[in-house]
Parts: sequence; C-alpha cells; structure tokens
Amino acid sequence: MRPHESARAEKKPSTVALSPHPLLYSRPVLGAGPAARLDRSYLIPLLLFTASAAFTLWRNTEVGVLVDIAYVLNIGTRIAAGDVPYAQFPLAQAPLEFLVQALLIRVFGPHYVVQIVYATILGGLATALTYTIARRLLEGAVAQPRVVATILAVPLIPLGIYAIYPHPFYDPDACLVILLGIAAIFVARDRPTRVGWLLAGALLAVPVFLKQNIGGAFLVLIALALGIEALWRAPRRAGFRWCLAGLTGGLSLEILALHLVAGIDNYVRWAWTFALSGRGVTTERLREFADLRLLIPAILVLLLVLAAQRLAPLTRAAIFGAGLGLFAIWVALASTLVGAPLLFPSILVAASALGLARATRDGPSFETLLPLVLTGTTLGTLQSQGLAGSTFGIFPLLVVALASIVRDLAFFVDRPLLIAPLAGAVVALVLTVSGGIYTLTNVRLLFVDVNAPGPVARLRRSSIATPQPTWTG
Repeated sequence: MRPHESARAEKKPSTVALSPHPLLYSRPVLGAGPAARLDRSYLIPLLLFTASAAFTLWRNTEVGVLVDIAYVLNIGTRIAAGDVPYAQFPLAQAPLEFLVQALLIRVFGPHYVVQIVYATILGGLATALTYTIARRLLEGAVAQPRVVATILAVPLIPLGIYAIYPHPFYDPDACLVILLGIAAIFVARDRPTRVGWLLAGALLAVPVFLKQNIGGAFLVLIALALGIEALWRAPRRAGFRWCLAGLTGGLSLEILALHLVAGIDNYVRWAWTFALSGRGVTTERLREFADLRLLIPAILVLLLVLAAQRLAPLTRAAIFGAGLGLFAIWVALASTLVGAPLLFPSILVAASALGLARATRDGPSFETLLPLVLTGTTLGTLQSQGLAGSTFGIFPLLVVALASIVRDLAFFVDRPLLIAPLAGAVVALVLTVSGGIYTLTNVRLLFVDVNAPGPVARLRRSSIATPQPTWTG
C-alpha cells in the first residue's frame, strides 16, 4: 500500500473529501477534527535551526557590510531617541524593521552583539519553519516526507535569510513573517478554530509593514488564493471569513497606529509615493525572470511530466535520470550568470505550472495555488534590485516551491515511487553546492568590495578609546 493510500484509509468521518484522486488528502472543515498536522517532532527542526544559526553567527565574524547596517541602525537609533519617522524625517521604507531595532536599542543599549544575536536567531528560525512547511506539503505524497523535507531544507544553511547578508534587514525579516503566515494558515486548516484563523489573518497583514513590495504582493496574492479556494469549496468558507476578519483587523490597527504617531498622509507620501517615484515598477526587472536561459530546467521538467504519462515505469526512470543529469550540467554551465538566484525562475515557473495543472484537474486548493503566491511575491521582490540583487533574503520561498514540485511530481508521475523525491534531492544538492559557492565567495556583496585584495587590518580594543554612547534629540 502506498503512503497516501494508507493516509486516506485512516481518515476520520469528520473530514470532507475534496478530490477523488488518492494523492489528495481529505481536509478538515472549520470545527472538524484534526487531519494532517504540522510535524510534532522537534529534533529535525532543532538541528536545522542550530546549523543555520551557527552559519549566520560565523558569517558575522567574517563579513561586515557597514554601509547597509549603518542605515538601519542609524534610523533605529533616531527612533529610539524619540524622533518620529515620516513626520520628522523622511523614510522610504515601511517602519516595522526600524521600530524593532529601535526597541532592541532601547532595551539592550547600542551594542552590536545584540544585532548579531538577532540575525542568528531569526536565520535559524526561518530555516526550521521552511522545513516544517515543506514537511506539511509533502505529507501523503512521498513515502518519507520528513526525510525529503530535511534534504530540501539543507540548502538554507548557506542560503538562509541571514546567511548571504548576515545583518538585520527588512527583506529577510519580511520573508520570515511570510513563512510564519503560511505556517499559521496550515495550522488553522489542520486544527481549525476561530482564534487560529484570526491569528493567521492578522499575521498576513504584517509583511507589508516590513517591506512594501514583498509584503504587498504577498498580501494580495495569499488573500486571493484563499478566496478562490473558499469560492470553489464551500467547507472552506467559514475559515476564510475568520481569516479575512483577522486580516482586516490587523491592517486597521497598523494603519491607526501610523496615523496617530506619524500621520497616515506622511507615511503614504514617503513610503509609497516617494518610494515608487524613486524606483517604481519596471518591466526590465521582470524581464530578467523570463530569460529563456533561466527557464530551461522548468521547460525540461514540464516536458518530462508530459512524456511520462505515456511511458512504462522503467523508461520513465531512465528519462528522468538523464534529465536530472542535464539539469546538473546546465547549472554548472549557467552558474556564471547570477549564481544561486538563477534557480528562482525555473523552480517557481515549474512549481506554478504543475500546481495549475492539478488545480485544473481537481479544483483549486491552497496547496495547489501556493506556488503562484510564491512566484508573485518573488516578482514583487524583484522590483527592488532585480533578480540578482533582490533575492538574497528570500531563498526559503524557493525551497517551499521546490517542495511543491516534489509533491505534484509524485502526483503526475507516481511510478517509480522514487522519481519525485530523487528529483528534489538532486535539485537540493545542486542548490546547496551552488549556494555555498555563491555565499562564501560573497558574490552578492561585491558592491562593497568585501573580498579584500590583501591582508585585513583589525583594530585592537586596547588601541582605541571607547566612546560612551549618548542619545541626541
């Protein structure tokens, strides 16, 4: 008996089947008993957290991008001293990242070790959350979802939200809150309560106040995906209504706080009007995402899936094996383009195409629409600095999309059973190697000439006077 078949046999009568296909779970409705739950085993997430956090901590001993961290901490210091952003000084970004740093400065003082600990903890947490989401997506699709999810999450050790750029910043923090929102939705779906849906909805409102382009795209697309599912599947409508109530409440509280403290007109003027006029939305950055050279693996995957429907299992295995070899060769040859970010277009497009194919066949669900949410969120992120410059803090979204590919590949190519997990493992291995090279050679940080041509001189504490920090109004 295959894993997904045994899972269906164990379903409780309180669940409502959403599709006749054996690879789709029966999902619980609001008020029903729990179905597939997020992994309760803490060992694997703890190990991934530790490895990712340790890598971020080590990176902080090797790299210091002072030009960027000074911007965040300078504004945080001004806010901690009492200055009001937007009203008393201009700020082209959303406020939440700077408010968090201001709070840390007020509580712990102006000590950079606090920011190192901050990035270390959040970097590890994002990797553990990504594993948990991937594990949930793979439940019932592969024989060992825990093992496969672990393999898929390993690339985030060198590519986590604070691995490439190891200092507090709004892009990585926005990615972390997006992961929290996705995980909260799965919790609310699997253990449905009104409070759970309200909290999930409130979390969806947070990323847009960390980074406008990332959070704005995610907010619109995640609400649209949940709304489409609720429109198609009546049992999902009650949960969606409570989620929408939480989202509305969260946005209302955030807007009210901005209006009372800084003035909503000042916020719109600087964080939206001024920011859009300075950078705006351009098709040039989106065109990078549609580069045919970057989409070759996606095209290959889709062709293999189509061909596999007509082939015997042994022939499928041989063809997919050859395809995985070609993929590895392509990455090796194309890695000179932009390094690890070059995998975003191919993986996201393949995940979206397979998800749409399943949604067309069995009706839309949150799981099948999630790759489209990830793709749209990434496209919004690219409006900052393009593919190579904007993706340094959102690689967990790529891993979640890869988990979606493995799940849907197991749906369309169910024999041999190892094709889907083996494909995911090969891509994860390639991503780990290319990502490790990308991070350790500081490709993303070349703008500050971080790779010094000669020996680096380091100041000794005894050779300089230690100034006493003072607050300025």
